[in-house]
Amino acid sequence: MTQPAKVTEPSMEEILASIRRIIADDEAKPPPAEAAKPEKAAAPAAPPKPQAMNDIPPSKVAPAKPAAEKPVKSWLDDNLPGLVERIVKAEIERVSRGGR
Repeated sequence: MTQPAKVTEPSMEEILASIRRIIADDEAKPPPAEAAKPEKAAAPAAPPKPQAMNDIPPSKVAPAKPAAEKPVKSWLDDNLPGLVERIVKAEIERVSRGGR
């Protein structure tokens, strides 16, 4: 009987060399010809109109601060200390009783 040929794994250097060859081959190839694409006869585009700062629509201008920020900050200032205190007390009681 004949023994099957041993299959050896390529080394890391061989793999990297192969990748480098593939990349070099891709870079050496010329890009596909653009003439193969059918082109439509398009009218030349008009250059964009320069926009003065006064022409910016209000929807595109960011407000200095979001309108909802003041009420939220006020609510947090009024309620957060009490909430934190209640939660910390409850956690301390739970841990001191040995609960998880």
